[in-house]
Amino acid sequence: MTQKISSTFLALWSWEQFVDTWQATIGSIPQPLVQQLPVYAPDAIRPSFVAWWPRGKETERWIALQQYILEYPHRDPMLWRPQTPSGQQATIYSLCATSNINEIIGVLTCASLRPYLERSSFENYRNREVFAQINKWARKAAVSALQPWPWHHKSLDVLPNLAYEGQLDDFGTLHSDYAGNDEIVIAIIKHHKALLEAWRPIELLCDETGDVKLIQTIQKRLTEKRAAEEQAHLEQQRREKEQAAEQKRQAEEYQQRHPRAKEWPPSAAVLRELVWSMPTVDVAKLFGVSDVAVGKLCKKLGVPKPRLGFWRKVETGAIKHPNGKAPKSL
Repeated sequence: MTQKISSTFLALWSWEQFVDTWQATIGSIPQPLVQQLPVYAPDAIRPSFVAWWPRGKETERWIALQQYILEYPHRDPMLWRPQTPSGQQATIYSLCATSNINEIIGVLTCASLRPYLERSSFENYRNREVFAQINKWARKAAVSALQPWPWHHKSLDVLPNLAYEGQLDDFGTLHSDYAGNDEIVIAIIKHHKALLEAWRPIELLCDETGDVKLIQTIQKRLTEKRAAEEQAHLEQQRREKEQAAEQKRQAEEYQQRHPRAKEWPPSAAVLRELVWSMPTVDVAKLFGVSDVAVGKLCKKLGVPKPRLGFWRKVETGAIKHPNGKAPKSL
C-alpha cells in the first residue's frame, strides 16, 4: 500500500511542481526573509541572536528590547536575549544562509516534515513514504543552506507552533490523517503560508553602534522618563512631608484636647481623686475615652462614683465640692 501511494505521488508531483504550487499559493515573500535589526549591545555574548517574532510586532519588540538594554546596561545579556528554542533558532540560521526562494522553500519543508520523519511513532504511518520523498527533494534543493545539518537529532521543535484550521498538530506541522497525496502537498504549503503570515524570523545584530537614530530617540525618551520619575519622587516627598506635618498637628491637637491620654488606664487612687474632682464626662475627656469606659474602670477597680445629680447639686451650692475626696458616707 505504501509503495502504491508513493508511486502515484511520483507520477503526479515533482519538486518543480511543488515549488510552482508554493509560489502560486503564497506569492512573493519579503527579501531577505530573515529581517536583520541592529542592536546596541557591546557586552553581548554573541554577535547576533535570532528569534521568531509575531508579524507586525517586529518594530515594537525591537524598540522595547533596545530600550531595555539602554535602561539596564549592567544586566546579564542572557536576561534580554530572545527566548527562542534552539531548534527554531537553527531553522532561522539556515534561512539566513540563503536568499534563494528554492532553498527557502526547501528549508521550511524539511522543518515542517521533521516531526513525522524523526518520531518513532510514525514509522508505520501510511503516508510516511510521501513525506520522505518530499523531504528528499527539499534537502537536495536546500543542500547549501542545510550544511551542516542544523538540527539536533532529538530536536522536533524547529518551527513556531500554530494551528491552521485544524490541520496542524502540536508541533505546528501536518495533521496525521490524510488520504490523498495532493492533500499532503497543499497542507504543507498552507502550513508555510500560515507560518509566514503569523511569524517573522528576526536576526538581531549586536555591536557598539546599533541604530543611531533609534538610540537617540530612546535616550531622549529615557531622559524624559527619568525627569518625570524625579519629579514624581519630589512630589511624593512633598506629600509625605505634608502628611507628617498634618499628623503632628493632629497629635498636638489631640494632646491638647486629651492631655492625659497616654496615662490611660490610671491607678485606682488617681481615678478616685479624679472622679471626685470633676464630672465623669470631664474625666473621660482628659484621657480621650468615653464616660462609659471611665464607669467600667471604676467598677473594675472598686472606685465609688458620685451618684447621678451629684455635680448639679455642687453647682447650686447644695453640696460642698469634695475636692477629690470621696465623702465617708455615700
